[in-house]
Amino acid sequence: MSASSASTSPASSTREPVKAVRNKKPHSCTECRRRKKLCDRRVPGCNQCVSRGTVSLCRWGDERDAQPARARDAQRALHSSRPSSHASPSQSVLDNEQSLMYELSRGEITAHQGELSSLRSASPPQTSRDNNGPDRHLAFAHAKILVDLFFSTDMFSGMVDEQLVFDTLAGAMAADSPYAGGRLVELRADKPDVYALILYLCSSALFLMPQTYAITLGLVEQGDEVIELVGFLDKEAQRALSSMKKATIEMVQARMLFQLNLAHRVDLRDHVETMDSIIRTARCLGLDRLGTVEQDEAMWRAMDLQGETPGTADWHSAALPAMRSERSWAATTLLRRDRRARNLGRLHWLFLRGKDWALAQMLGSYTVYKGSYTTGLPRVYKEPSTDNFSEMQQTMYSIADVGLEAFRRFADICADAETQGRTIDYGAILELDSEIMATLASLPDWLQVDKVPRSREMAKARMGAVMVCSTLWHRLFMIHRPFLLLSRTQPEQYGLSSSRSWDYAMMCIKVMQGSDNNLMMKNIGVVFRMIQAALVLISHLFLKSVQLDMGEVVEVHEQIQFVVTTVKHIESLCDPRSVFAGQGRRLEAVLVAASKIKSGVTPPLSLSLDHGRFAAQQNPSSHMPSVARSCLDTALDEHLMRLLFECDAPVLDPEHSQNAAARAGSVFASGDVVWDELLNLVDGAAPR
Repeated sequence: MSASSASTSPASSTREPVKAVRNKKPHSCTECRRRKKLCDRRVPGCNQCVSRGTVSLCRWGDERDAQPARARDAQRALHSSRPSSHASPSQSVLDNEQSLMYELSRGEITAHQGELSSLRSASPPQTSRDNNGPDRHLAFAHAKILVDLFFSTDMFSGMVDEQLVFDTLAGAMAADSPYAGGRLVELRADKPDVYALILYLCSSALFLMPQTYAITLGLVEQGDEVIELVGFLDKEAQRALSSMKKATIEMVQARMLFQLNLAHRVDLRDHVETMDSIIRTARCLGLDRLGTVEQDEAMWRAMDLQGETPGTADWHSAALPAMRSERSWAATTLLRRDRRARNLGRLHWLFLRGKDWALAQMLGSYTVYKGSYTTGLPRVYKEPSTDNFSEMQQTMYSIADVGLEAFRRFADICADAETQGRTIDYGAILELDSEIMATLASLPDWLQVDKVPRSREMAKARMGAVMVCSTLWHRLFMIHRPFLLLSRTQPEQYGLSSSRSWDYAMMCIKVMQGSDNNLMMKNIGVVFRMIQAALVLISHLFLKSVQLDMGEVVEVHEQIQFVVTTVKHIESLCDPRSVFAGQGRRLEAVLVAASKIKSGVTPPLSLSLDHGRFAAQQNPSSHMPSVARSCLDTALDEHLMRLLFECDAPVLDPEHSQNAAARAGSVFASGDVVWDELLNLVDGAAPR
C-alpha cells in the first residue's frame, strides 16, 4: 500500500454522524408549487390563492388541511387584494418570447388583430359555482347600474367614451330592442369591443364597491364570490377582444381600463405584454399621429377653401383606398371633423405616454420612444437610465426600427394623400427608398445574408440576418407596389418601382427557400412577408410590368408555388383558427381570378390618386373600353393591394368558388361586368 493511500485511509474510514430524518413540511401549497409562485404559507388560503380565487385548491398534504378556517384573515385578504386576470402563457410561448428574432417579428403581425391576443391562451370560464346558482352573465339592468356607479366614482372615467356606453345600454334595454330583457352577453356577437369595454367597467365598479353591494344586487351570494365573478368577467372580455379582426378605439379603451383598475398584481411579462398590445393597437389607429387641435383647425380651414364640407367629407372618407380601415381612423375622424373623438384619442395617447405603468411594484417602466415608431417587444428597464441590452441586440433593434419607421412613414404619406385629395408624393417615396437602401448598404457583415454561411453552427446567426434583411426588403417592395402600373406606362419616371419591387420580392422568397424550416415556424412575421412577396410577383405577372421569357415565367411560378406549399404545410400544423388559416387557398384564389383576364388583352393604364382613390385612366387605343374605371374597382388589383396591407382579407368559399369562376368566365366579353364579377370572386361576395 502506498504512503499516499495509507495517509488517506483514516480519513476515509471516518464517517459523518447520521442526521436524524425529519419530516419537513412543504413551504408552499400545492397550487403555488404548480404555478411556481412564492407562497406566504397562510392557512387556510394563502394570499396567492385568495387573490386568484382558488382558495378551495389551497392544500398542503398534511395536518394543515384540517385546520379551521380563519374567516377574518381570509376575508381581509380577499377584500384587499386584486386578481391577476391574465391567463398564464403556455411554456412554448414563453420559450418563443425568449428569442430575439421572435421579438423582432412581433411587430409585423400586430397590425393584424388576430395576433393582438394570439400569444395569450384563452382560458375557459370558471365553473366552480354551483349549477343551481345565479348566472354569471350580467343582465343589462345590472350592467347599467354598475356602469352608472363607475362613472360617478372612478377618477379614470374620462378615458372612456361615456356617451357610446350609455347609448349602447339604452338602445339594448329599449322595449323594441331585440335584446330587451336579455343579458349583456348577447352583445358579444355584434359588438365584441363594446361588450368587453362594458365588462371592464362593471368589473372595475365591483372592485370599487364593498362586497356587500354585489350581494344586494343579486350578483353573488357570498362576499368571497366577488373575486370569482370579476375573474369570469375578465375572461369574457379577453375572449371578446380575441375575436376582433380589426383594431378599434373601444379596444384601446377597454385594455387601458383593465390596466388602470384591474391589473394591480400581474407578472412582469404579462404586464409588459398587455401594455405592448395597447401601444401597438393605438398606433394602428393613428393615435400617435393626431397632432394638435390647432393643426386640426388649420386643416379644416384649408378643406373649406377647397370646397370640402362635412357632407362631402363622409363620401370622401368612404372612398379611401383599400388599406386597413383602422390605419385610416385618424384620417377618417379628421375628414368627419369629429372634434370629440380626436380629443379623446389625444387624451389616450397622452396618458399612455405620460403614466408610469410600473406603479408601486417597481417592475420597470414601459418606455414609448418619442423619436421611434418601433412596435417590437417593449423594452423594460429596471432603472430608467440603465440599458440591459447588449451591443449586438442594440444594433439589431436600431436596424429593425428603421424598417418599422419606414412602414409608419409610408402610412403617413398615404394618409396625407387621402386627406388632401392629392396623388401619393412619389418624391417622398424615393426619399424613403434611399434611406432604406442606405441602411442595407451599412449592414455589418454578420447581418448580411450572403456573408453568413449556411451551417448548423451558424443557424442562429443566419436567422438574425434573414430577419433583419427581410424586414428591409419587405419595406422596399411594399412602398413601390402601388406604382407598378405607372412603371409600365411611364417607365422613364417610375421604372425604379418595377425593378425594386421585383428584385427584392424575388430575393425574399429565395432566401426563405434556403433557410431552416424552423425560421418560418417560429417567426410569423417572416411568413407574412413571404406571402406578400408572392403577391408582388403575381402583380408583376398579370399587370405585365416586367417583360419575361418563358423560362423566367416558370421560375416565378416556382417561387409562388413554394410559398403556397409552405403556407399550406404550416396551416396543417397549426390550429384551424390560427392566423395562417386559408392563406395558401387565398393566394390560389387570386391566381384563379387573374387567370380570367385573357392573355394579351391587358389594357394600358395609368395610375393616379384622386380623392383618396387609385384611378385608372383609359388610353384611346385600348381594346377594352370598359376598363375606364378606378383601378381599385378591378378585382385583381384591389385584392392584391388589400392582401398586401391586410392579411385577414376574405377567403373564398370553396363551395362558391367554382360557380363564381364560371360566372366570371362567361361574362368576360360583357364589358364592365367582368370587373365586378371578379371582385365578387375574390371577395367571396354574393352575386349581384
